[in-house]
Amino acid sequence: MVNLIGSHYDILSGFGVNIQVLKKYSVLLLPENIESKRDTDEFQDASGSVLMYKLLRSEGIKCANSKDIGIDSYLFERRGGDIWLGTIWILENLISPFVIGIILHKFLKSQEQEYENCQVHLDLRFPNGDHIKYDGDIKKLCLLLYY
Repeated sequence: MVNLIGSHYDILSGFGVNIQVLKKYSVLLLPENIESKRDTDEFQDASGSVLMYKLLRSEGIKCANSKDIGIDSYLFERRGGDIWLGTIWILENLISPFVIGIILHKFLKSQEQEYENCQVHLDLRFPNGDHIKYDGDIKKLCLLLYY
C-alpha cells in the first residue's frame, strides 16, 4: 500500500498530482529540483533517472517518472562524468530493499569501474519520511546503502 506522508504528498499535490494516480506505483522518479522550484517549467529530470526507470521496470517494480504522473519536466543532460540519479521516492516499505538492491547492483556496481573517480548525486526518500541526500563518491554510497 502506498504511504504518502508529509512532504511527499504536499509537494506533489501542490503541482496537481492526483493521489489516485500515485496509488498505482511503488516508486517515483522525480525531478531532482522538485523541492526547490515552484514553476513546473523549471523541473529537470536527472539523466540517470532514465536508466533507473528502465531497470526498475525490467525488474517488475511499478515505478513512474514525472511525466507518468502529470508533471511536465525536461531531461537535464550534464557533460561531466558524475552520475545524477535525481529524486527517488519509495512509496512502499516492502519494496525498499529491492530498490536499494537495484541501485547498488544493477546501476552503481555495473558502472563502478567506468566511473571510479566520479561523484554520485542522489536524493533517496523512504515511506516513513526519512531520506538520504547524497553527493559523494560511488564507493562510499555503495557502502552506505549496503549497510
